[in-house]
Amino acid sequence: MKTKHLYHFLCIALLSFSFTMVNAQTPKYCGTTQATNKIIVDHPEVAVIHEQMEKAIQEWIKSQKNYKTNDEQVYIIPIVFHVIHNYGDENISDDQIKDEVEVLNRDYRKLNADTSVVVNDFKSIIADCHIEFRLAQIDENGFCTNGIDRIESYETYNGGDEAKLNSWAQHKYLNVWIVNSMKDGVAGYAYKPDVGAMNPQIDGIMILSQYIGRIGTGSEYDSRALTHEIGHYLNLDHPWGSTNSPGVACGDDGVNDTPETMGWDHCPSESASKVCDTAVVENYQNYMDYSYCSKMYTEGQKTRMQATLNNSIAYRNNLWTEANLVATGTNDGYSQTCEPKADFYADHYFVCEGGSVKFTDVSWNGTETGRTWSFSSGTASSTTDQVVDVTFNTAGWQDVSLTATNAQGSDIKTAQAYVYVSPLTADHVAPFSENFSSESDFNNEWITINNDKNPSVWQYSKNYGFSGPSVEMYAYESRPNDDDELMTPSFDLSGMSSIYLNFKYACATTAFSSDDMTDELKILASKDCGESWIQLKVIDGTDLINNGNWATSFAPNSTTTWTDYSAKISSLFATANTRFKFEYISGGSANNLYVDNINVSSTSGIKSIDDNDQYSFEIFPNPSKDNVTIKINADSKQHAEIKLVNMLGQNITNVYSGDITQGENELNINISNLSTGIYTIYLKVGNTLYQKKLTKTAD
Repeated sequence: MKTKHLYHFLCIALLSFSFTMVNAQTPKYCGTTQATNKIIVDHPEVAVIHEQMEKAIQEWIKSQKNYKTNDEQVYIIPIVFHVIHNYGDENISDDQIKDEVEVLNRDYRKLNADTSVVVNDFKSIIADCHIEFRLAQIDENGFCTNGIDRIESYETYNGGDEAKLNSWAQHKYLNVWIVNSMKDGVAGYAYKPDVGAMNPQIDGIMILSQYIGRIGTGSEYDSRALTHEIGHYLNLDHPWGSTNSPGVACGDDGVNDTPETMGWDHCPSESASKVCDTAVVENYQNYMDYSYCSKMYTEGQKTRMQATLNNSIAYRNNLWTEANLVATGTNDGYSQTCEPKADFYADHYFVCEGGSVKFTDVSWNGTETGRTWSFSSGTASSTTDQVVDVTFNTAGWQDVSLTATNAQGSDIKTAQAYVYVSPLTADHVAPFSENFSSESDFNNEWITINNDKNPSVWQYSKNYGFSGPSVEMYAYESRPNDDDELMTPSFDLSGMSSIYLNFKYACATTAFSSDDMTDELKILASKDCGESWIQLKVIDGTDLINNGNWATSFAPNSTTTWTDYSAKISSLFATANTRFKFEYISGGSANNLYVDNINVSSTSGIKSIDDNDQYSFEIFPNPSKDNVTIKINADSKQHAEIKLVNMLGQNITNVYSGDITQGENELNINISNLSTGIYTIYLKVGNTLYQKKLTKTAD
């Protein structure tokens, strides 16, 4: 067996978010304001670009005799959808995306039938914006495309600017990225041209997959979220102004025919909408509001969007030019058939010898007329079906390839070390101990899984262990929610009456507050060769961060930087083929984590807070503002060390070093000089380490 950075993983069910414009059940708003404000903090020049553009737009608007001057001009915008997916529901169909384009063209060309129920005050200014959207037919490299770009990436669970993969040239295409979930909990967001001019790679729209189209995972109401976000892309604000807070204060969007409003997070009655001016009905049915009844743009908004399309900032004025329409294949309105791009996934990636795996063909870009599967070993139910079952009787890593074909050509995808077939005989019979003294043993027996395909990975560390090498989770400056896995060899635990997984760890953070220490180390076990896992323990927060704040990349520099940990394993895993897994989830201020001296045995190397069979370790009163008592009941005389550590892992004081006697021992300490917060009392008796939290309250 060889160490692999496995670039595929099982689908995860995550919470889906709703867009308040269309769904009152779980209100989630557009994130344009927050995203823009974050950019401005680091790039104040955006404000200067904004002022320049606003001046130019107002001059363009004044140059028009009336709102309908440019009605003869239809602004055609080439659009590309980048589907960022992990082979889950977020990998929506071509038909669902095409349906969304129909929705956009319906809304922007005033073809929606529900304009009939717009309140009378606004019926005369419902705009046909003369803006249309066409899926790109030629990509930025000149190759055939259907305007849909599919990218496998764990970023689908972390929607934000970092998930804007494979951005196509902003002067030629409107980029839309589709993801499973947003890191900020919003439904979607867009950048106006001022931000787009500052950073072309993030220019465009990020949106959740369930807000695309009316079919599949979409719905009629949710489909208008993209209508809203493209409004921002074309320089419109919310009707109450450039905030994300409807219903707070009356405001205006700078468009003459949209009345002053506080904005709506529900659909009011016509009479109830007269809030900012009791004589004026508010335009709560506007696509840029957060109500659940959006049906229109106004003539004023149309003119502002057209002014933006005639402005050079962020190249909005190049999108609809004849030369660009020809370059993107959108000049004639016809679609073409492209050669397919081969793609597939498996229903699981670890299997016991003799087990089976289901593979599904999800090739894209062009409709297949033929396919051929190939496996390095294994018996397939078919070599040409879209879905095939493959039985693997040979242990080890298995390669998989798929060739997809149509009249335009063919494409092959080969995934090396795609499925691991575990032998029925375990690698080791417990008890087992690993101090990582042999790098070749690590490479041959341990499996690393880099779910995010980024530089943050589990890796062999030659120089930084408890007493030699170790395994490092390189997480310094990693992204939030970075997910990496370290899988042990397989063990025969069938002869053990009690099972403990013992190890040492050393971890640091770049955070200063305990609230920002959100890293997690999960311990899981599998008794079916890694096909399924059960979570056993989680070490997180200040329990995991045992070396406090490090401004630079952390490396343990002494044996005192390590903490012993012991996980008692259920007898359910006393099988002939059990594996363990360390799964690390980074917080927003992660630093490196090291693991060493892993052993599987029938005894524990450390007593947890709940293990009081030999020593009763109590702190009272807790919480306390001044004096606390540490009480230890011991069954024999031993040397003991007690220290007090703050939430950053920094040693505040060595409370005690000396012998404790058989029976009851008490130690009184004064903590009145400590700052309010959470601390940890560590008790080391012989080679056993205990720990308990202590809360210092205010005077």
